[in-house]
Amino acid sequence: MADKKGTGAILYIIIAFVVGLGAGFGLTKLLGGAVSGGMKTDKIMVQLNKVSDVGNDWLVKIDDYAISKSEFDDSYNLLKSTSPQFAGLSPQDEAKLKWQYFESMIDEYIVTLQAVNKGNMNVKTANLLINSSARQSIYTLYLKDNLPLESSFNPTDQEIEQFYQQYKDQFKKSGYNAEQIKQVAIEKVKTLKLQQWMMSFITHIKEGYKIERNFDAMKALGITEMGMEGGMGGGAGQMLPSQGVPQQPMPK
Repeated sequence: MADKKGTGAILYIIIAFVVGLGAGFGLTKLLGGAVSGGMKTDKIMVQLNKVSDVGNDWLVKIDDYAISKSEFDDSYNLLKSTSPQFAGLSPQDEAKLKWQYFESMIDEYIVTLQAVNKGNMNVKTANLLINSSARQSIYTLYLKDNLPLESSFNPTDQEIEQFYQQYKDQFKKSGYNAEQIKQVAIEKVKTLKLQQWMMSFITHIKEGYKIERNFDAMKALGITEMGMEGGMGGGAGQMLPSQGVPQQPMPK
């Protein structure tokens, strides 16, 4: 795997959640009832820094808790690395974003502490959201870490022309000049090639696992073959015009 990865385009497609709080914090607080069967089925685990654990690294103190300089810096850099819209900010916009993120972390800490102290959270719902966020974050980061060179998704002249021919009528209505049309076609084809790589990469991984579906249970929940139309969620199953895709609206 090459060291230099194409990190920009993939994140427009697969990024879902940014991890707000890092692992390995000094305190674990549990909200809920007793542990059952070795599983924290009725507890929410919240990890926050105690002032005593942070020491001189503190950035802001909130009662007995603290946001450390390293925690803020790591979280902020993660936000920027997983959010392409924040790339290339001016110094003024960078300062605004950093301040807003800092204030949002304080709000998150305070509301989290309030929820833990009051103990009136819907534990099941909270754990569903936490687990979903964790899965999607790992999904995003693993694909990002295995992404080939971004140049490998660059379209050929033939692919650009095929894309233009497929969406020619929409391009004419757009009012774009020739150079603008070419740039749009390049970005759209690059995105489609990236989606195809994702679909192929995930399919290859799935081949190494035994997947058994309970079709009776699926049917009872309304998970039927009717939902198979359109391929993977988010349009990841789209193909290039050269691969026989029927005429459809230009992908966003």
